[in-house]
Amino acid sequence: NVLQKSSIYADKANVPQMNLTAITNILFANKKSLQVNSKINGSKISPLNAELNLLLNNDFKNINSNINLNIADLSWVAPIIGDVWNSKGELNTNLEIKGNIDNPDINGNILAKNLAITNSDLNLNLHDGIFDADINKSILKINNFTWLSKLSKAEEIPNKLLHIRADNEDSLQKLVEKSGKISINGELKLNATNSANNAKLNLIIDRFGLAQKPQQWLISSGKADILLDEHTLKIDGDFKIDAAYIVLQDFDSTPSTSNDIVIRQNANNTTSQNLQWQPNIDINLNFGTNFLFSGYGLTTQLFGNIDILAKNNDLPRGKGRI
Repeated sequence: NVLQKSSIYADKANVPQMNLTAITNILFANKKSLQVNSKINGSKISPLNAELNLLLNNDFKNINSNINLNIADLSWVAPIIGDVWNSKGELNTNLEIKGNIDNPDINGNILAKNLAITNSDLNLNLHDGIFDADINKSILKINNFTWLSKLSKAEEIPNKLLHIRADNEDSLQKLVEKSGKISINGELKLNATNSANNAKLNLIIDRFGLAQKPQQWLISSGKADILLDEHTLKIDGDFKIDAAYIVLQDFDSTPSTSNDIVIRQNANNTTSQNLQWQPNIDINLNFGTNFLFSGYGLTTQLFGNIDILAKNNDLPRGKGRI
């Protein structure tokens, strides 16, 4: 009853930044089932070993699959995002997928360690990252997802920020004594798109160095709860700027049009879009006591609170006082 059986050998397959060697066996039987066994090895950028065993039967309605993936070097990932990004780390994944192909049962584990990512434009530097998660009955539970955030050395703190107050130098030096931290934990349903509590995540940041350049320097702390239901993405957050020095370059002129130019807009266009998940966002941002702004001939401290709000199809808006 075997209709077709073939073996395929591919050397240096056309995969960006990798040379791949793949040995694949494909078996069709009775026009109702498909069996695939594949082993893949790559070595140009990252030692990669992957093994896939896949069985589709019952008119391709049922799946029985095992996936083992080991990548020893993730340095090829970040450049895909952009030239200013760099990444490191290793990944080990073992997955078992069984059941109805529309709603399979997924079990396994994912471990990524020694993670690092940098952005040269911002001097963003995340290091010693780890992602440890278990998957049980298609629910991904994040046991540990943590990054350390490298901060400026004491002598690299913007000089103007040090002298806002008499005691500010000591407090800022203590702020950067050790790396900051970002952590995420919670659960995520992998195959449930139309039910309540598809995801429940908690984000905590402690002295996160979002930007560490002389004229774009910002450290922030806070937390947020993220909930994903059938049609709603809800984010409740509370953040504080621990210290910031932001310099805006002056613009030579403001773009304008002459009086005889009329801009017409399609009457059918609206500001709202039909999003898959409607946002329900309420994030409070406290400017703290160490926020120095410079631009357009003005240098000043900023104080205050802003609530960033978005609901349904509305565009995000700010509410508060600075």
